[in-house]
Amino acid sequence: MKKKLAGIIAVAMVAVMLAACGIIGTEPLDPWYEPERPTTAGFTETISGFGGRNIHIVTANYWLFNYGLNPDETPNETLAIMRQMRNIEDDYNITFTFEPLPAGAGIRDNMIASRMVGDTPYDLVNMDLTHTNIRQFIQHELFLPVDHPSVRAVIGLDAQPWAEAGRLTTFGTNQYGVHFLMANGGTTLHSVLTFNRDFMHSFDVGNFYEMMFNMEWTWDAFETAGRSIMQQSNNTITSLIVGRELYFVPAFMKSNGGYVVRQTVTGFDFVGYENDAFLETLEFLARLNQEGMIIEDSENVATRAAAGEALFISGTYEYLRAFTRGEIQTPYSWGLLPIPMGPRMNDYVAAQFTADIWFIPNGIAAPYEVATVLVAMANRLSKINIIETELEYGLLDYESIQVMEMLLDRIVIDYSRSLADTRVNLTREINTVFAGTVTPVVAMQRIGHPVQSALNQFLPFICRNCSYCLLLR
Repeated sequence: MKKKLAGIIAVAMVAVMLAACGIIGTEPLDPWYEPERPTTAGFTETISGFGGRNIHIVTANYWLFNYGLNPDETPNETLAIMRQMRNIEDDYNITFTFEPLPAGAGIRDNMIASRMVGDTPYDLVNMDLTHTNIRQFIQHELFLPVDHPSVRAVIGLDAQPWAEAGRLTTFGTNQYGVHFLMANGGTTLHSVLTFNRDFMHSFDVGNFYEMMFNMEWTWDAFETAGRSIMQQSNNTITSLIVGRELYFVPAFMKSNGGYVVRQTVTGFDFVGYENDAFLETLEFLARLNQEGMIIEDSENVATRAAAGEALFISGTYEYLRAFTRGEIQTPYSWGLLPIPMGPRMNDYVAAQFTADIWFIPNGIAAPYEVATVLVAMANRLSKINIIETELEYGLLDYESIQVMEMLLDRIVIDYSRSLADTRVNLTREINTVFAGTVTPVVAMQRIGHPVQSALNQFLPFICRNCSYCLLLR
């Protein structure tokens, strides 16, 4: 990694020297220029005319497809998405209409009620797993498996470059949704540390980038830096501020190689009470929390960090983009770091425990048409040249570029939060551990039975056609 960064910097320095010597012309040498950059995401489209069909999309990301409240302030990224959607309309002879996504229970109940009168109100459903109980959608068979014969060839799970996070919707033998990263979205990475670079330089906390490049960015280094800045600032600056438990526990768990849900060929097993790497993570974070090194504030995490209340923020990469674009005002400069390595790991990873998923409702007319359009959207709306794009909208320094480039190749999937029953129980019990009222083992044992029972409910609905589940019935 250090060698690659040195090469990038060297190219930039050579460009400056050549320009100073008058060897190159007025056009600057761009060290980030890569000839023949891809212009699509690599999906194979099958362009067809669908007779003016309307594709009605209900989406939690309505703002990614439409003008803002003040059209003149709509980001260029979104304007580009809107142009691409118009191109898809022309190429496939369709129209798009959008509906903002209501609460997960609301859309579920609406789909059930509509089905009772023979209607399917949506052609595509786009929602994040974080606030959604997918189990109930699956139980009522509201979504079409993406490997269903009617759409299998078009979706092409094994042939098309769908993002790995779609696996979070895999229950039993079926996957129910797909994920692609919108070009104007900010969830490029879900588990990183955004840090105050000014504090790093003005306080004696060490150089985090050097630690990272030397593979010394560990839990111990993170804790030492946090303690140091709290002492030097007389506790006016804390170590870490987070939105809520969801946005840092899975990240630190995976940074130690832990897991609480294990996927098998027949379903999911809850192992939170016996996975030592996970239990070790809870003990570490609970200790920091009880010593005042972690602040949790779901409403004001970004603004409090922007005002200088913390050295680190844990969560998605969107915080850094918001600071860079000026959407959240801050007098400080910011950088990007991986979650530090736990004692059981020898490399950095980025956990993905939720995602923005696209579902095809079960029962719609000609689902292959909708699947075909969805493939076109994934191909044309995806974030393609990620580093180049983020240089303009999110990244501020070479080291952060290297962090992003590295972590995009080190994404690991965590299934513990993709199921609402597991997520709710985990959050409740982990918070009791943080409060110091119960040990990690006892907390996980208390929810072992209800969580496993919830996981077991998927078998009759998901695997009803496989021989194993037929035997169980």
